[in-house]
Amino acid sequence: MTGTTSKFPELCRITTGYLIIYHHRRGGSMQVKIFLILSTLTALSTVTFAQTNVSGPISSNTEWALSGSPYTVTGNILVESGATLIIDSGVTVQFDSGSYSLQISGTLRAIGTSGKMIIFTSNTVSPKPGYWGYILFSNTSTPYDSSNGTGCIMRYCVVQYGGGVTSSTNDAAIRCDAAFPLITYCTIRYNAVCGIGLFYSSTIPTGYVISITHCHIYNSPTLFPFGIEGGGINVGSYGDNLVVISNDTIHGCQSGSNDGGGLSFNNNSGSATISSNMIDSNATSGNGGGVAIDNHNGPLTISNNIIDSNSAGHAGGGIWGENSFIYNNLISGNKAGSCGGGIAGDGDTIANNLVYGDSASYGAGICAGVNCSGCSFNLIYTIVANNSATAGSGGGISVNACSNAGICYNTVIDNKALNGGGFYDGNYPDSFYHNTVTRNISTAESQLARTGDIVRIYDNFSVFNYNNLGGNAGAYEIVDSLPQGAENIPAQNNWWSTTSSSTIQSKIWDYFDDATLSIVNWTPCLSSSDTNAPIMPPVNVTKTDLGGGSIKLSWSANLEANLAGYRIYYGSPTGYSFANSVDVGNVTAYTLTGSVAAITDSIAVTAYNKERSGTITILQNQCAGRESWYTNAVILTSVSTRDARLLKTDFGMKNDLLVYSMTSPGAVELSFIDISGRKALVINRMESAGSYSLALRTFPLSPGRYIVQFKTAGFEKRLPILMMDR
Repeated sequence: MTGTTSKFPELCRITTGYLIIYHHRRGGSMQVKIFLILSTLTALSTVTFAQTNVSGPISSNTEWALSGSPYTVTGNILVESGATLIIDSGVTVQFDSGSYSLQISGTLRAIGTSGKMIIFTSNTVSPKPGYWGYILFSNTSTPYDSSNGTGCIMRYCVVQYGGGVTSSTNDAAIRCDAAFPLITYCTIRYNAVCGIGLFYSSTIPTGYVISITHCHIYNSPTLFPFGIEGGGINVGSYGDNLVVISNDTIHGCQSGSNDGGGLSFNNNSGSATISSNMIDSNATSGNGGGVAIDNHNGPLTISNNIIDSNSAGHAGGGIWGENSFIYNNLISGNKAGSCGGGIAGDGDTIANNLVYGDSASYGAGICAGVNCSGCSFNLIYTIVANNSATAGSGGGISVNACSNAGICYNTVIDNKALNGGGFYDGNYPDSFYHNTVTRNISTAESQLARTGDIVRIYDNFSVFNYNNLGGNAGAYEIVDSLPQGAENIPAQNNWWSTTSSSTIQSKIWDYFDDATLSIVNWTPCLSSSDTNAPIMPPVNVTKTDLGGGSIKLSWSANLEANLAGYRIYYGSPTGYSFANSVDVGNVTAYTLTGSVAAITDSIAVTAYNKERSGTITILQNQCAGRESWYTNAVILTSVSTRDARLLKTDFGMKNDLLVYSMTSPGAVELSFIDISGRKALVINRMESAGSYSLALRTFPLSPGRYIVQFKTAGFEKRLPILMMDR
């Protein structure tokens, strides 16, 4: 190695600093991370400091002390096998323009502190991504040993403006070639390629661990001319070793047309753990806006992460997964151009997640069986809520080409699609048991055959048993898409929110509506809710301003045999959490006092059963089905200020008017069915021949969703409407 030190006076320009404040929510509480970035302040003072120029090989133990900082890299540096480079806290290592890089074939000990980070950056006052090369840990570098703290380590380091050298195997600012350093508490930003890349070029040992923890990786544009994946972290083939990625923040990264905007695993056979990370606002035009798992054959878990606001041009806005165990994650606000706004994948097991507010063309919440035929898939104890399919079927869940997929113990609620607002089941046999399917919407324009359904089934060997259905806004609960002559679809022992045979049959489109179809066999049916399925949310929840800081909440009683009580939530709503809650017991009305909430605030009510646990979180109870999802209260006002709006267009409605005609005199029955399946209002009329219109806003109904069932001799129609206050 060559090194020269010079001291000289210089007129220092120190710019005013500015703060970048990045915030996100974890479990409903706000966490704030603050990054201080200094640009230059003009100060008319003479400062004396040391500058050390470095380049070439390091063949013996060397220390870069703070007194010699900054260290200016004027050529490539190689820490040879057997040698150790120690970099003290507070040191700046600045690379001259070009391909200059730092390769570790021995040991690197770069240990900073939170107050004195070690900075690897460009040697220019106008830095830009790709100004210098990379840091490479080769396959002869010393693995980190957690038992005694020896080996290669980067702690409290900043790596920025690198990535100026591209590679056909590994484009990254920090590159690991069959190496096992510890990278922790580092900030990796503004690089032209991904932040950290793992690969091996020849052979790789087994039985090691590589950990990337507590790091912040952001704003890497990832040019990737050679098609490397993973905007923040890219894990290629890494043998039978354990890769740990935990407590990191991966934000604002991109992977171009390749998979994994934030994080990618590709062709890996070892074990991997992705846990307790914040992965948000990353993008790809391929698969996996947040995380992409492709051709991974070893055990891989994705757990306890927040995966939010990522986007993919194809599939898996939040996660694109293969053969993964995905559990205890919040997956929200992600988008996919094709399918799986929240999760898309093959061969996965998904449990105890909240998949909320995601969107895609179809399979908006979760889409399974995207690239495989007959692969396995399991989804249990997961809340799939408020997702939207923008052009196709499966607002909540779409199961395409999986064989014997198991969809059990889930809450599928408040999702929307053209067809299959809750479920879309493709051409392979799947099992749907003990799910609660409620408040989903079909946006189909017509009431004709095969449209406006909540559950759509294409395989006669699929089983749909012991589920709770009710309060969905679609022409039908189940649409049979199988041809006449196929086996009947087994849909026995479900709770339809009614025991009326005629009402249940009216919720199904099959042979009895179209002779070219097979039959949905729904008998016998349950006489009450299946208590093994998640408990249903309360219905008819209203709020009334009593004055003096008091608000009265009222709701209809749940009918489950194992009902234990209700909880009221208010304060700092996110859509899936609140700051405050009150356990009000088994009552159907409660008054909030003391001005804890305003009448215009979001206030919600949940129901819970006897199995609810006080030792786990609210969301864990909800995922387990012990506590329901939220029902937001609506303001109860007089009928004169109420409006009725269609949830979808239909030729039988005009604005808020129900329009119909009678060719001959006869009886008309109008039934308003609430989201629990109960008739909230029944109106019987005798009409002469002629045309009629009824203003629905004049009817004495509380705000909420209803199905209007219109009956006359030889004719019946069901229209979903939303009664709301102006």
